[in-house]
Amino acid sequence: MPHLVRLRPGVDRQAVLTELREIRELLAAIQNDQRLLSPVHRHQGWAHALVTYQTWAHDAARKLTDQISSEDIERLVLTPRYWLLQTADTEARRLLLSIELAERVDALDDAISALDAQIQRWSTPEVFAVADTSFYIQSADTLDKVNYAQVLTAGFAPVRLLIPIIVIDELDGLKKSKDPRVRSQARRCLAIIDRLFAYATDLPMTLRPPHDMGGRVTLELVFDPPGHVRADIADDEIVDRATVIQALAGGALAGGKLKFVTFDTSQSFRARHAGLETVKLRDPE
Repeated sequence: MPHLVRLRPGVDRQAVLTELREIRELLAAIQNDQRLLSPVHRHQGWAHALVTYQTWAHDAARKLTDQISSEDIERLVLTPRYWLLQTADTEARRLLLSIELAERVDALDDAISALDAQIQRWSTPEVFAVADTSFYIQSADTLDKVNYAQVLTAGFAPVRLLIPIIVIDELDGLKKSKDPRVRSQARRCLAIIDRLFAYATDLPMTLRPPHDMGGRVTLELVFDPPGHVRADIADDEIVDRATVIQALAGGALAGGKLKFVTFDTSQSFRARHAGLETVKLRDPE
């Protein structure tokens, strides 16, 4: 499964994609040069390729520092093999460099493909929203009856409610709550979500078509990326996922920002601090 890079808040997703492509092309040129070396000049050629690769890695890491996460830079550029190449003997360097060049090109290809696919997926202007668990539990209406146009001040614009998988995990836990209302709400929400995503979990599903009170409402599940380590506090994790979605959605965001929906005061503070537009709801009377 391709690993989607994590964009820094406020970066231009298209600019990051362009930068990754340019970095990939520079590395492919180094790889192709060393493959075409004649046996007579192989020693000098490998030494030159190593220096060129090291320069590439330094420049690539510098260019990407303000655009993607440090973990992604380590995965794509400054890998353990990069550091090993700094101290390995000559014969080991030749083998390691050949492997590293091939694997870095493949890794960059995967990263470019995943980011491009995500940009295409989130390219139509919509009102993007992420709601924390309190929204699903404390709303007076069931998930399919909520007036999203009113809650999100969306008018007749289409709405996409993105559901981080940790919210599903929390709702699963609340099915066993001692509070009968909480238990009932959790089960109802999960039943609706389970019905919508019964046959596919990687595509947005229509919760409600356009109607006389608002635009189309779709739901989309957002899974944890491979190797992702969740924050210790679930509320922090949900806000973190929302900031990642906001960066990736970019120009598709109607109004320029994702809307974070919650009934909880502390969670609304977390979301605002993270740069999200927050919709703080009042508890039903």
